[in-house]
Amino acid sequence: MYYPRLKYFNPHQIKLPYKKENISKMFNTSEISTDSLRLISYLYEKSDNNIALRLNRLLLVKDPNNIKSYRDVAESLLQFNKKNEAWNLYEIFLQKRTNDIDKTSFDIIFHDMERLYHSFGMNKVIGKGFESQKTSLKDDYKNETRIVFEWTVPNEMISIEILNPKNESIKIQLGNYLNKNSRIEEIFIDETLKGNWRLNLSILEENLDLKGYLKVTIYKNWISTNRTPPVSKIFLLENLTSTNYKLLRLKY
Repeated sequence: MYYPRLKYFNPHQIKLPYKKENISKMFNTSEISTDSLRLISYLYEKSDNNIALRLNRLLLVKDPNNIKSYRDVAESLLQFNKKNEAWNLYEIFLQKRTNDIDKTSFDIIFHDMERLYHSFGMNKVIGKGFESQKTSLKDDYKNETRIVFEWTVPNEMISIEILNPKNESIKIQLGNYLNKNSRIEEIFIDETLKGNWRLNLSILEENLDLKGYLKVTIYKNWISTNRTPPVSKIFLLENLTSTNYKLLRLKY
């Protein structure tokens, strides 16, 4: 079946404020949503890490219970090799959400911490204070690609289909009005299975007027001493004319 390709978001569609006073004014207005602010911080990650870190810290204050707020600050900190601060931030999130954290959120944060533990040398700092599921980088763990999906529309469901080179399919869903954190999910791809991996996006017919963006972050060799920087792609879902789209193709 032919799926049209979903276009990447064009950063030039948004006028980014560079002056400190304009950034503060933007954050203090009630006319802009936290998801729109988060999109702006993502765009700054590609051009100015200092501003991205400042925006992400402001977002953490503005939206302190959202897993994305903690992860975005931590990822910004890692751009400056502030791994200890990033680690502490993950711990704060887990401590704060001890009684109500869902399994998906816990797993995502735990895997973020495993990446720091093995790939950024936090095992030398933490020692046995953290119990990783993998004992060393000799495991096949390092041959995996980790993909994290973040979706901004809570009450609209989208489905991601992953097809491996053998044409075997698995699906995940994003979006649930009752659970804010259902807008984030992760999958792992085994890099030892060579060939084309296809990622397709499906939405319901009646929801073609939905408006939101999907952020896809790809961590190749995600737990390796290589420390391959993650690659983020942003897709704007607006004025869609089909229910099925080709999202990404990864070749190994």
